Amino acid sequence: MHLAIENDLTEATLRTINLMSTTVHKLGFVLRCVFSAALIAFVLRKVNWTELFEIVHRIDAKWALLGSALTCLLVVGLAVRWHLFLAGKGIDLPFNIVFVLSWAGQFSCLEAQGETS
Repeated sequence: MHLAIENDLTEATLRTINLMSTTVHKLGFVLRCVFSAALIAFVLRKVNWTELFEIVHRIDAKWALLGSALTCLLVVGLAVRWHLFLAGKGIDLPFNIVFVLSWAGQFSCLEAQGETS
């Protein structure tokens, strides 16, 4: 009888923990969505849309495409470099993860003048 009560308590405890874990996960997702929406709203309010459209209309498409292609090539090269460096240190990360992190590094360097990745 005593063992059956312990098993019931253990099952109830596990169900409670699973419920709490699911609730925390959902709450975290909702908070990330709210925070992301707030950041997007902040950026949308700060952009001078008239000036941005004027700049976009003055861009020469062939130079913009060339710059975009070279940027992609640059990030692939950076990812290869980081992948080789990490492999040399015994850190085995898939290339796609290193590539995504390289893109993130390039994005963060837009705001931090003088930084390299």
